[in-house]
Amino acid sequence: MKQATKDAFLDEGMQSITTPNIIYYNDSPKPTTQTQKQHPRRHIVLLSFSTLSCINGWIWITWSPITDLLTSYWSLPSSSYVDGLSSIYMYLYIPFSFVAMHLLHILKLRRGLLIGAMLNAIGATIRFVYITDYVGVYAGTIVCSAAQTFILSVPPLLSSAWYGEHERAVATSIGVVANQIGVAFGLGGTFFMNLTTTVQQHQSQEGEVNNEAAEEMMVTEELNEEALKNYISIQMAISILALLLICLFVQNHPPSPSSNNENDDANDEEKMNLKHMSRQATTSTRSTADISITTTSSYNSIQELSQKKQHLPVVAMSYLSSIATLLKSPSGLCLTMYYGCVVGVFYALETFLSQFVLWKRNEEYHHEWTSSEAGLLGLIIILVGCVGNIVSGYQLDHSITATSNITCAAHQKEEYGTCIYKREEQQRNKPMHKEITAFFTIGSILSMAFFATSVLRGGGSSHKYLVYLTISSCGFFLSGLTSIGFEYACAITYPADEAAVAGVLNVAAQIGGWILLIVGGRLSSSNNNNEEDDGGVGWVFNLVLTGTLIASLIILMVGVNDKSIRP
Repeated sequence: MKQATKDAFLDEGMQSITTPNIIYYNDSPKPTTQTQKQHPRRHIVLLSFSTLSCINGWIWITWSPITDLLTSYWSLPSSSYVDGLSSIYMYLYIPFSFVAMHLLHILKLRRGLLIGAMLNAIGATIRFVYITDYVGVYAGTIVCSAAQTFILSVPPLLSSAWYGEHERAVATSIGVVANQIGVAFGLGGTFFMNLTTTVQQHQSQEGEVNNEAAEEMMVTEELNEEALKNYISIQMAISILALLLICLFVQNHPPSPSSNNENDDANDEEKMNLKHMSRQATTSTRSTADISITTTSSYNSIQELSQKKQHLPVVAMSYLSSIATLLKSPSGLCLTMYYGCVVGVFYALETFLSQFVLWKRNEEYHHEWTSSEAGLLGLIIILVGCVGNIVSGYQLDHSITATSNITCAAHQKEEYGTCIYKREEQQRNKPMHKEITAFFTIGSILSMAFFATSVLRGGGSSHKYLVYLTISSCGFFLSGLTSIGFEYACAITYPADEAAVAGVLNVAAQIGGWILLIVGGRLSSSNNNNEEDDGGVGWVFNLVLTGTLIASLIILMVGVNDKSIRP
């Protein structure tokens, strides 16, 4: 009987309705009372920020491809000291990121980026001036790592202020990818800059005649100091250029609003009207079968009403509430642990990549790989990783097969006596977050295992192609998990603030990477006194990374059970 009354109401009564008392529930963008204008300067702003983010990522990974050479150049006890230059970025980001995000909220986009650009330029200059001194380079790297805390969280803020709704996601992606491109430059720098020089020395042994000893040559690699200074000077110059670009072109927002986020003030009056309408509705009573609607505004039709209500704002969770939503949920907590493990493995693999292939046994170096080739391996893992990010996102988007029906139905809410009109969307299935995440995790485990086998097996230059293939596979699957993790966490914590959720995952990734860097550094130090496997992190660290990925898969399959609740 109630359904028949409702259907009759929808078929016959809706056309006579002019304006009902309504509470609107919708996730669509807010209306704009000003004409939105895409400012042509927005691309220069994005380019300026991308330059800063790129050089900061480049500075982070600079030393990884030439770790062994720098250990000798700076006369350090072990290569773990060089690895510490990368870990600075990770353990300083954890406490300083919250301070930086608070300052960005207060100082806004321009001043926040100016602080980051100034710190980055100062740190790059210190590194150049004190390039021959490890302590000086360490101090400069600390300053650059402080700059990172003002950079990583900026892409969504910049795109929201400067780009319209149809360009915002692409702008955010460009800002994020810029940092990865900088990492690729850092890993491939030794390949293109020729930072090493080959030295041939005669090796003589007791009991051998001189002509026999002369035939036996020992080939070693040494660091080209002049080339290294030129390399660091390029980083310093780009850092100063990024600072100038930020000073000249970046503002908090364009002269005219580019997106609906800039029009919040224009909607304040409409928000107050909605609250007033809700208070009016509480004075009347309704029954389920007999719905009477009071006119309070000037809507001419249900069609106009349906269009109007799609643009009304929705109140989002606060920053702290969003973090609590993620960490108080068992699935959210397990997903955070999972993300820290897999991305930490990716960070560790990038940092120790040269030490996986540059090693010696029984006091003899195996010169199948050069430092330049090790840098090329790092470049490959980043570039293939970009492809992995795109493919994983594509698979996630296309895992949804949905049909949408828009219905304008009147529902009674007895405690307020109001009619609620909403858009109902029916989906056949939700995105396959867990399935796709598990697939990429299994692919990462297999790739890491095959990479360890191919590196340790040796056997001459013929196996290099296998190493290139396996490291490409590692980059594809591990990098693909970074974007899936963000999407998965936001889907199960909706309507939590995406930036807050992503920030927690990023901190977890830094912690995971830091722990694995410490483990790898300790293993590298212990191997310095091991005649069987000297100068590299060896098969033990490969086993640690593979075991970490297996543990992360168990955490995912057992602990993460929540489905997507995002519409």
